[in-house]
Amino acid sequence: MKITKIFILSIFFIASGHFAAAQSSPSPDPPSMTVQGCWLVEPIVKICESSHVKESRVIRALEYWERLGYKFKLIIFNDNSPSCLGEPGLGEIIIRTPDESFNPDYMAVTRRTVTTEERFILYSVIHVKDSEVNTERTLEHEIGHAIGWNHASARYHIMYEEWRYGGWTSTNVSHRAYSKKCEGIIP
Repeated sequence: MKITKIFILSIFFIASGHFAAAQSSPSPDPPSMTVQGCWLVEPIVKICESSHVKESRVIRALEYWERLGYKFKLIIFNDNSPSCLGEPGLGEIIIRTPDESFNPDYMAVTRRTVTTEERFILYSVIHVKDSEVNTERTLEHEIGHAIGWNHASARYHIMYEEWRYGGWTSTNVSHRAYSKKCEGIIP
């Protein structure tokens, strides 16, 4: 498939990845993780100037995923490019402050744009409240969604939906596990 074909494909917007206060029944078993889509390229991470996220905080969050085998092409801090003002470019993960569609009950939300048929992630946008940018695990969790992971069913997992019951466990979200989930999606 040629990369230009991606522009022609119908795409849809996926809202996911919020830390909510909703109650749920966690499973004691290791989570069976799912991905919403897969990256064709190593994403570029852009931190918008208006987001107030410190460089050290972003580096720490990305290092968490790098230890699991993920790679990021480039990190751009204090960005004020059109990606931060409107639609991101292909292959970008953007970290910005919440927009008018943001539910104030959430700490953060990640929205991925994915091709309908092939399930390629075109770009992801992380909206995080200024008051939550330094909250433990918030940025790591949202980057997990930006990469493509959905929520975990097990407490103490980095991808567990409720922040208060989440943790640093990364069972089944290594890059190796991701690659297996993306077999048949990534050419």
